[in-house]
Amino acid sequence: MNTRPLLWLVIALAAVSSLSGCRRFRSRKAPPASASASPLASAPIPSTSADPLADPGDPDPGDLTAAAPSGDDDPDAGAEAFRRAFALHKKGCDKSDWDACTNLGVDYQMARGVPKSSAKAFLYYTKACDHDVMAACDNVGTMYRDGDSVPLDPVKACTFYKKSCDADHPQGCSALGYMYETGKGVTRDDRTARDLYQRGCDGADPLGCANLGLFYKSGRGGPADLHMAVTVLRKACDGGNADGCFNLGEMYESGKGIRRDLKEAARWYKEACDADNADGCTRLGQLARKSKAGSASNP
Repeated sequence: MNTRPLLWLVIALAAVSSLSGCRRFRSRKAPPASASASPLASAPIPSTSADPLADPGDPDPGDLTAAAPSGDDDPDAGAEAFRRAFALHKKGCDKSDWDACTNLGVDYQMARGVPKSSAKAFLYYTKACDHDVMAACDNVGTMYRDGDSVPLDPVKACTFYKKSCDADHPQGCSALGYMYETGKGVTRDDRTARDLYQRGCDGADPLGCANLGLFYKSGRGGPADLHMAVTVLRKACDGGNADGCFNLGEMYESGKGIRRDLKEAARWYKEACDADNADGCTRLGQLARKSKAGSASNP
């Protein structure tokens, strides 16, 4: 089963939407355009950290890293929190707080507290990137990669991803790795893609680890190493990448690179399923049926 690669904006969503996963050792994914760590947060992408919104109860707009309430129990309160966060981000950006400008771009991109405007998001991301906020550079690159409010231009996308990666921003390295893997804006080069995924994974980017795991498993861009495939897929899953969880479950189910263990396979499929990975849910159900059938035939 194929899936389009996951690409990612560093727009502060509390999960990856990022950008779907590499199920059944299918195609790697690029960083998702709607899933990544908060531009101000240190946690890796599909982490559960909330957006860097100011605490609605704190009158000091200088603290832009406090988490806002989700509004799950009170949608009106959640909407108000986003509106207040937008005002704080705007005030910070007007005072040349470039991280705040990045978050302002996120607000416009995700319609948080303000009507959606990808064009305005692009302007604020560009302003922040010009002042070396690498998360913003990743977002500019993704908008060029997808042609989102700007002309489609994978070469420019690679330029922004390279700027981010050269500054040791792991998500930028993972994004650039995807471009080299797929030959978008650069000459396709599996070895370079693998090296870039490695840099992303070394920097605790779960998406980079998930894609690197598939390269280790298949031997793309270098020698196959099933032990390392298991190691980095576990790291991806532990970081919140549902596709890493799914692929780790497959390795336990198949016994490739690790001792076959259906209980462990079910554990990782459940992790994937709980993170809204549909294939994980399907496989978990299949294992449950097989287990039930086995119990019935061996009373």
